[in-house]
Amino acid sequence: MEIPATFDDAFLEWFRDCTTNAWAGGARNSPFPAELVIGTDFQQGTLWRNGLSEKAIDRVESEFSVRFPPDYRLFLARLHTVDRPATGMGFRDGRSVAIEEQPFYDWQTDQRALQHMFRWPAEGLLFDVENTGLWMPGWGSRPNAAKDRELRVTELVQQATRVIPIYAHRFLLAEPCVAGNPVFSIHQSDIAVYGPNLRRYFLNEFSYLLGIDR
Repeated sequence: MEIPATFDDAFLEWFRDCTTNAWAGGARNSPFPAELVIGTDFQQGTLWRNGLSEKAIDRVESEFSVRFPPDYRLFLARLHTVDRPATGMGFRDGRSVAIEEQPFYDWQTDQRALQHMFRWPAEGLLFDVENTGLWMPGWGSRPNAAKDRELRVTELVQQATRVIPIYAHRFLLAEPCVAGNPVFSIHQSDIAVYGPNLRRYFLNEFSYLLGIDR
């Protein structure tokens, strides 16, 4: 089947079928050996849960004081999240440990993780400010006190266009509230475009599962 050309029900159905089939066969999101990868992969047999109702999406928007662009609302209505966490390896206290995490956020149950991810951009920037000496010329004079630097970074992030966590540390631009906004990878001051829109992002991020070239 050809890849549907627009981000609509047909595309999401194709995406569901491809990913579900890949997970049923034990395909991993990464082509590299598990023991060499720091991060997580989907478990074999992973399935998509049912999407959220329009009323449920409205409640989520109210709870998080955010408006979802229409294409992301469609994703939440059709797919939303998967039925089990991703598993893999990570670092804690300087050593490698097994970890589990929900790859696609469950907007009804992952409130703590989502609140953390809404703070992620500011906290990541502040980490680099305090640990790498990051300070951009456009931010004004660098304050001497750590508390004042934190206030300035928080202020700058609050002034920026809001972003919505959608998968791990991938974020969808929330404004304008229209379909077709870009998706960014945000990790501290490392910010990169991962897709000019949701459709291209899904094709880029999950190309290995979908059996296509990025």
